[in-house]
Amino acid sequence: MQQLFSLANKVIIITGATGVLGEAFVKAAAEMDAKLVLIGRNEEVGNARADLLQQNGREAIFKKADVLSKEDLETAKESILN
Repeated sequence: MQQLFSLANKVIIITGATGVLGEAFVKAAAEMDAKLVLIGRNEEVGNARADLLQQNGREAIFKKADVLSKEDLETAKESILN
């Protein structure tokens, strides 16, 4: 696929990153050289996706959070900013 633009040096936060649609967003953003923060409820899948990205030379972390929980999102935000 031809890269239409670059996300190099941009931090992209993808919610729902452990789902099927989220996986497609993760792959597309990684192909555009983004630094990725994966957010989702499935810790096993999220960590596996972040690990795979890291093994392929990408910057990626996973944060477990439910987007319907303000507390989860605030905790994730603080962790991401640190």
